Amino acid sequence: MVILVAEDNDDFRFAISNILKADGFTVLTTYDGRAALELSRCYPGTIDLLLSDIEMPFMGGQELCQNIAVERPGIKVLLMSGGVDAKEQARLNGLPFLQKPVTATALLHSIKALLGPMPNLRAR
Repeated sequence: MVILVAEDNDDFRFAISNILKADGFTVLTTYDGRAALELSRCYPGTIDLLLSDIEMPFMGGQELCQNIAVERPGIKVLLMSGGVDAKEQARLNGLPFLQKPVTATALLHSIKALLGPMPNLRAR
């Protein structure tokens, strides 16, 4: 399963990527929404989930979600932010949300809840 991570904080993006890779996911990473949309356009395979920060330079997570959903119908989305207002924005738009800071367990639980039953990824 492929997850596209859009996160402008380098350390957090690196940590998330490592957590997801250790659990068997294929991870594509970018530093902002505009770069994530471009990567999505260039990636030839299926992207199962967009994991995006809400507040990023150039293009925020909600705008990214709107654009990527048009180009990749059926992609699942999980937004994250450390801001209190961002959680309310995501809730009002009906988008799944994860409050930062987040533990590895909470991250993986939220992702797997969105993606549904999966094969044991680590066994691959």
